[in-house]
Parts: sequence; structure tokens; C-alpha cells
Amino acid sequence: MPKPRDAESFLGLLQESKLLSPEKVRTVVDNFQLEEAESAKQAAQKLVTEKVLTRYQGERLLAGRTRGFFIDRYKVLEVLGFGGMGSLYLAEDVETTVPVALKVLNDKCRNDAGMLTRLKLEATAGARLEHPHVVRTIKYDDTGAICYIAMEFIKGISLLELVLLRQKSLPTPQVCDVILQAALGLQNAHEAGIVHRDLKPENLIIDSQGLVKVLDFGLALLKDNPEAEFSLSMIFGHGCVGTPEYIAPEQSRDGSSVDSRTDVYSLGCTMYFLLTGKLPFPKGTVSQKIQAHREQTPRPITEIAPKVPADVIAIVEKMMAKRPEDRYQSMEEVVEALKPFAKRTPVEFRFNKIVSQRVREAKARSAIAQSSIVKPQLSSRIATASHVAEQAQQKTEGIERLTRGESDISKSGILRHAVPAESTDQMAQQATNALSEKIQPIEIISIDDKQRFPITRQRVVLGRNADCDIQFNQPGISGEHCAFHFENTGWVVSDLNSKNGIEVDGRRIQEQIIFPGNTLTLAGKYHFRVASPNQYAAKGKHKNLVIAASVLVGIGLIAGIGYWLLS
Repeated sequence: MPKPRDAESFLGLLQESKLLSPEKVRTVVDNFQLEEAESAKQAAQKLVTEKVLTRYQGERLLAGRTRGFFIDRYKVLEVLGFGGMGSLYLAEDVETTVPVALKVLNDKCRNDAGMLTRLKLEATAGARLEHPHVVRTIKYDDTGAICYIAMEFIKGISLLELVLLRQKSLPTPQVCDVILQAALGLQNAHEAGIVHRDLKPENLIIDSQGLVKVLDFGLALLKDNPEAEFSLSMIFGHGCVGTPEYIAPEQSRDGSSVDSRTDVYSLGCTMYFLLTGKLPFPKGTVSQKIQAHREQTPRPITEIAPKVPADVIAIVEKMMAKRPEDRYQSMEEVVEALKPFAKRTPVEFRFNKIVSQRVREAKARSAIAQSSIVKPQLSSRIATASHVAEQAQQKTEGIERLTRGESDISKSGILRHAVPAESTDQMAQQATNALSEKIQPIEIISIDDKQRFPITRQRVVLGRNADCDIQFNQPGISGEHCAFHFENTGWVVSDLNSKNGIEVDGRRIQEQIIFPGNTLTLAGKYHFRVASPNQYAAKGKHKNLVIAASVLVGIGLIAGIGYWLLS
């Protein structure tokens, strides 16, 4: 339908959407004098401000959309995120008004046997579990037209998002507490015959009170359901399933014969990351990382985080023992080991801001998937729980920030970065078109000495040579070390066959999409933060105002003293 031209046509769309009953529509029209609104946008803003509509609902109606507000018995309130697999919505049960999180497969994945199997497995495992530290599954439905899971809604962020938000590792007592809570939830799963097989910071969610829950059982092993495991192996092959940065040695050899001790190992890797801010084995290809988990010892925690107590380090090392028999034999043992060191810590974050950022990143991934400017090296033998079949996600691994865009409304409470009503493919094309119109400058800032290097041209080369655009004459840096180039949807950094390589967020790469917020490491020892030039503009403007005000006060004070002395 066309976009509403005025308040009257907007109210017509509102009534057609059935978001409000006809009586309720008449009531809000009279109470808020909406017929006198100067525009459709003003009417929408009023209803959002008064909490009659959500930001998402207001944006869709302004886009001329009247369908898609209801999925089965759930009314969609907001978008929590979306990507190559589908969308995650905040919704409410129209019968009970209980809020839920709805994970809905998109059209492409609804016809993908692998995605359907994973979602059904996640629902089956989740429905068996009822525990304070496990996200509860409420309903699964596949009607053919739509496939979704309704889950317990948690107003929280993942532990990965928490580390990125802080931009450093977490305090030891807090780490011990969140791992302890996760272990409690996993002990419940293990007792129900379920092995998670994909534990990592992204799959642990924490709320503002510090409560942690385990989620995403999409690659779980159900001991009493061999049919589900057979389906996974038929679809994804007989190789291992899991995430290479956190996978246990025995899981990469035979994922179907693992037990609870496999989860102990992955949870230990997660604890290592939370304590240090580093992955146990950050470098190399997928197969090299898997081999490292089997044969190598990670960098000692004492070298990275010397303040972590030796007793806590010993717990991590035991959880990450190569042989299952050398680890804690159950999550119950992990809980008992962590209790003396754990302390519950409230967490501060702006949930709406985090959700908005998730949406921007997802839009970036969709756009980049369209442009295909990065050709990742992937192993066909491993299926990650985050994106088993999402090659778009793999192409943009490491994206954590996206240059801001504007939606139709930018004032009075409606989401500035609203999700368009179109499919992700259409969104991708829109994002590509918007971003390719002009170069969005970035800069890299040395974490060591705060030196700034602006990157404003289509291609910028960094190296030791005098003719490089950015001359960085330091030991270990090659003559032409790396290049930054802007292509279609954003910035890409490429290794120019340097001797000591480059890393993005701790991962050695050849070519990688980068956005503000990424950490760039050259030659293993020079660390930079990727930033948008306007990222600090507000701070600079504020600082300039303070300086100007101080100067004016100073002038006034001198003038006053002079007048007093002369009078």
C-alpha cells in the first residue's frame, strides 16, 4: 500500500492493521486530537510517545504496511535483530499479554532442510528444560507458511556484547559468577540428556541484575533422540559441529559421541575469553584452530591478565584440559569450584541502543552479502551454531559497528534506525545503494599513543615506505603492509603480503570488512582502534564550548578586577 499522505490516511491504515480495536482507535483519536495532526508523521509520533504504538509499529504504518503485525497468537512489538537466518522479534501473547521473543525463519531458510532441522532441534531441547538459568521455549510451530519459536523474553545482552561494550575483560568475581550460573543451567540440561555443543559468549545472555541464562540449543546432542543427530549429520555431513574458537578436542573428532565434559571444555574457553578479552587460539584457519585445541596450550592467563588469582586460573586450566577425564567430570563440580570466587554484579547497558546496533549490523551483513566483496576461506566440515548456512555472516566476521543511517522519523520517540518492512534481500539492496553513494571516512587511532591516521580516499596504503599514504616506520612493519579501500558498502582492509601480518579483533586475516569499533593489530604488536571521524565530534564540540566558556569567564573576571582596582 502507498505511504499515508496525511493523518486521516494514517488512521485508516491503523484501523486496517487491527493493532487496535475500532473502539480503541476512536478513543485515541478523540483523546489525542489526532484528526487535527498536521501530518501522518505527527500522528504516529503522538501515538508512539503516548505508548499506544511501538516505534516499530509506527514505522511500518508510515511505510504503508498493515500486515505482518501478528504471527499466530502473538502481536509483534519491536525488532530485536535480524540476519541471514531470519528475524527475532519482541512480541506479546494476545491472550495473556506475556512478552515473548519470536525467532522467525525467513523465506529462504524456511525451505532449507538444515535450518528447519536446527530450529526444530532448538525447540525440542528447549521445551524439555525448565530452569532459572536456561532460556525457556514456549512454543514451536511450522505451518508451512511460517516457522517460528516463541521463547522467554530476556531484556539482556550476550556476554560477547558485554565485553565489547566495556572494551575490556570482565572482573574476576563477575566472570566466576556468570560461568557458575551457566554451569547451573547446563547441569540441568545434562541431567535431561542434552549436551549443548556450542557454548560461547554469544550464547550466554545477561540482564541488568547480573542474571545469566543459556540459549541456542540448535546444535545440541539429545542422547535419546538419535533421529535428530542423524538428520544433522545427513544435512551438514559427518564432520564436527560447533564453533572452532571454543570446540573441545573430542568434539572435533566425533561430535556424536560427546558427553557433558565437552560442554565443560567450551565453557572453560568462554571463561578464558571473559578473563582475558582474548580467544584461547585466535590465529589461523578453521582447521588450524581445531588442531590447536587438540594439541596446543593457550597463552598463559598470567601474561594477559596478571591480576587473576592463581586458584581461578587453575579452574580454567582444568576445565580446558585436553583429555575429558582430566577435566571436572560434571557442571556440578564446576559450580563448587567457582563458588568461593563468584560475586553477582549488576550490569549497566542501554538495551534499546544495543538492539538498534544489532539491527544496523544485520543490515550491514545483508548489504555485504549482496556485494560479495570478501571471499572468506571456510571449512566445509564445521557448522557453527550462529550461522550453519549463513555465508553472509561468514563474509563479515568481525563486524561490530556500522556507519549510522536515518529512517523516516528522527524525533519524538520513534526508532531512528527502524527496520524496513521489506525482505532482507531488499534491505540489502537499499543499504548498498545508500552506502555506495559516497565514501564514509574512517580513521585508525593508535591504542598505544593515541596517534590518529585519517582514511578519506578510496584506497590508502600503510607501510614503512616513504611513498605510502600512511608511513608507519616501525620494526616489523613491511614496506607496503596493508591497504584500506572503500568498496560499495564499506571499508575493507587487505594484507599486502606483509611479513608479520594483520589481525582484526584478534584474528589473522587476509582481507576483512572493518567498521568503527574493530581493533586492528599490525605485526602482532601495534594496536589501533577503527573509528568514525564524527565519533568524537560531540565530545570535541563539548570540549570547545567548555574552553570558550572558560575564556569568557576569564575575560569577565579580569575586566571585573580591573574595574574594581580603577574605581
